[in-house]
Amino acid sequence: MFGIKLVGMPLYVLTGRENVRAIRKYHGHITDPGVHEFCLIRVFGVDKKAVKMYSQDDSGLHAKPAPHSSIAPHNRVDYHTHMTFLKIFHGDGLNTLFRRWHISFSRRMADMQIGTQWVEGSNFETFWMPSMVASLNEAMVGPILEAVNPNFTNDFLEFYPYAHSLMNGVAKVFMPRAIALRDSLKRDFMTWHAVARSSFRESDVEEDGTDRWWGLSAFRDRQRLFSQVDDWDHATLASLDFGLLWG
Repeated sequence: MFGIKLVGMPLYVLTGRENVRAIRKYHGHITDPGVHEFCLIRVFGVDKKAVKMYSQDDSGLHAKPAPHSSIAPHNRVDYHTHMTFLKIFHGDGLNTLFRRWHISFSRRMADMQIGTQWVEGSNFETFWMPSMVASLNEAMVGPILEAVNPNFTNDFLEFYPYAHSLMNGVAKVFMPRAIALRDSLKRDFMTWHAVARSSFRESDVEEDGTDRWWGLSAFRDRQRLFSQVDDWDHATLASLDFGLLWG
């Protein structure tokens, strides 16, 4: 194991099979609220008071809170965040995500009407990336974001390279485009949430648990759970979903 320091925050890298095996014994008890706080504040502009809920949550990652914890059930943000990841990227959740992505991506490829003749392009990544990202976002949260802002995927991809500078704490005055993009994207997420909250009905839920307003059921769950957290408002919830889609 060795340590490095990035922007004043120590990061530790584990190497070697024995070290990894030893640390896995503590699965369910280790969490890193500092990573959540650092990224949410620096990259996504979440209010520091709201982000502090992660460091205050000492209840652990099991359904039953740690014995020493006095955190209120509705403030177990670390546990609910980890359960979101498991629900989306594990087992049936991952199968549902892949199926939805495949349907969306296939449709977008068909719409491009790619012919049989070779066509020279300047960058292979820029050819595939918009369709890949748009399909993944649609698979996760449904079509509302692109309906709210038809240029959403392009804005989303344009914001990506600014993350490194934001993590390094470059002053906002030197990155007006990054801040403008971030604010615009957060507004898109807030609009999506507002539309979904006002439009969703239980009868909209499909057999696989998805719906046309929230997409995967995990995002519906996140909205229900996180809307009850102390000091978290609609802007905070929008930034959290922005961060999940982005990274």
